[in-house]
Amino acid sequence: MPIRHFKFLLVLFLAFASDLAAQKELLNIKVDTTTKIPTWGPNRRHYFQQFIGIGIMPGPMETGAKTNWWSTSLLYGYRYKLKLWSWNALVVEGAYRHDRYSINQKQVKLLPVDPLRHQRERISLHNITGAFYDRINLGKRGNVLGRWIDLGVYADYAFRVSHVYLDQYYDSNSFQGGQVRRKTRVTRLPFANKLNYGASVRYGSYFYAIWVNYRMTDIIKYPEGATATPELPRIVVGIEFSMYWLRHL
Repeated sequence: MPIRHFKFLLVLFLAFASDLAAQKELLNIKVDTTTKIPTWGPNRRHYFQQFIGIGIMPGPMETGAKTNWWSTSLLYGYRYKLKLWSWNALVVEGAYRHDRYSINQKQVKLLPVDPLRHQRERISLHNITGAFYDRINLGKRGNVLGRWIDLGVYADYAFRVSHVYLDQYYDSNSFQGGQVRRKTRVTRLPFANKLNYGASVRYGSYFYAIWVNYRMTDIIKYPEGATATPELPRIVVGIEFSMYWLRHL
């Protein structure tokens, strides 16, 4: 048999074999004939997602309790969405949030903390937080989150509150070469409110959202009769990202 005929038959055999394999794969595919509409998904009846976020605390700044611009709020949580109508849904979420209020040292501090000036100083709150929202969907979409506005309320429980400050000074008697850095952490603060709540609004588009929280309660408790009672910033502005979309970038 000429070589060219052998090559032709070999190519023909391989093409026939691959076609049989493809048909076999198609025959093995299970086709859903129930016409049942899925109930779980970004724009279905139920949806469950994880999210992470970061926020800053722009103010308002009160005299004696001013903070630095690098004061932050970090959060990680879970969210459940129940779709009521095409334009409306209810949202419930639970999260861990870490608030770090960096105290400005270029002021006369009126907070019930050490009045001395430190190199750095902060009040940290580790919170378990829950929130409830009414979601208004904007525009048409398929089985995706699309764009939306959330209006709701939140509540925090601060299971750990600490006052941390860092000092740096020179000590000629030190074995560390004269320069000493000392970090002090004080916990179980008597002046801290552990239960706080407020209002929240959020605008979202697909995998990210911009949110604003306004705390209605005071974090700092002052003794009765105190003449100056400044409060830490009540507004937090942040951005969050859906973990589902981050895994598929």
